Amino acid sequence: MELRESIIDLRREFHRCAEAGWLEFETTIKIMDYLKKLGYNLQYGKEIHSNPMGMADEEILTNHRIECTEAIKNKSYNVDEILQGYTGVVATIDTGVPGPTMAFRFDIDGLKVEEAKENHRPFKEGFSSKNPGICHCCGHDAHIAMGLQLANTVVGMKEKLIGKIKLIFQPAEEEVRGAKSMVEAGVLKDVDYLFSGHIGFINKNNAIAVKVKNLLATNKVEVEFLGKSAHAGLCPEEGRNALLAGASCILNLHSQVQFGKGVGRLNVGTLHGGTGKNVIADKAVLQLETRGDTNEINDRIMDMVCRVVKGAAISYNVEYNIRVVGSARAYNSPDNEFSKIVIKNLRSLPIEIIEEFSFGASEDITYMLEEVEKQGGKGMYFIIPSSIVAPHHNPHFDFNEESLIIGHDAYVCMIKNFLQKDII
Repeated sequence: MELRESIIDLRREFHRCAEAGWLEFETTIKIMDYLKKLGYNLQYGKEIHSNPMGMADEEILTNHRIECTEAIKNKSYNVDEILQGYTGVVATIDTGVPGPTMAFRFDIDGLKVEEAKENHRPFKEGFSSKNPGICHCCGHDAHIAMGLQLANTVVGMKEKLIGKIKLIFQPAEEEVRGAKSMVEAGVLKDVDYLFSGHIGFINKNNAIAVKVKNLLATNKVEVEFLGKSAHAGLCPEEGRNALLAGASCILNLHSQVQFGKGVGRLNVGTLHGGTGKNVIADKAVLQLETRGDTNEINDRIMDMVCRVVKGAAISYNVEYNIRVVGSARAYNSPDNEFSKIVIKNLRSLPIEIIEEFSFGASEDITYMLEEVEKQGGKGMYFIIPSSIVAPHHNPHFDFNEESLIIGHDAYVCMIKNFLQKDII
């Protein structure tokens, strides 16, 4: 099967089975089955995770296990830990010749968005998501396809290479939860080179963007206020209103994000509380995020969040809990010399090279890049431009599938230039 046909088929197969973060049961098992046939050494389950943030509760896990019954049955390997939410897989191939370890990271989760039907190509051509309320509207299906096609290509190149190649299929990138867990489990401890990338963002084709910077630090936070219910007409003074504490907290949070030496962001996305019109609300839960273009700014916003939450709780005499359920580090200083080498290598491909791109959002690959660079290694995050029909995270999102080949070829180019015997 030709590369183009193969990589598009892979993209469409994984588009159909989109799953949310920490619930990528079928996705993980399909990836493992593919890699096992190619002879990769696989690590998965709890072995590749440490203290994962924001995992689904047992009811959600159980319901999704039932939905995935056909996909997960009769496996020759133990899938129990995957079905507990420890999703993702790390695949390694050793050339047997001493040399560097090069890793590639591919995120695998979908989004909690109902995919469009009318005038949407995946629906018209029969590969839209089979899971209601979940779809690949950010392009992670593309990343999986690039990773698996790369795995296949590497097997054919193995005799010409030195060192090891590690393919990291990371869960729960949306809401920035999966990378930190993998880093803390030691998945990156032996890596000398790390490459990753994202399809889209730049609305053009046949190009790649290098030296991607301005990845923002972020925290995803859940705040719970716990008060006391009472009759709202008969004895309101006996209650302690958690909903009012939450509302007061939100107003104060949004008035205090001001910085003169960088960009800071805060957004409260949801507020849920109360049980009825005539009942003093005994519980309120709000979900928010912080962002900063430096770790320092993001940390200062998070400190402010803790103070404001505490103040609102004191004002309304309620208890509170704060839980960080996702995070990413800022990344704003790609190695200029390494960037020049990467750009020089990519010029062997018949594509446009965009030498710098400001991302302006968050991505938890930053934990992995930071870890590799801390060890003395080198990392690079690409943008793989593609003409898209709707913005990322939109129900109508779709991209030009020819861009899959660009991403694959860029990764192969890195292998050839850093691990090929006749070049080293």
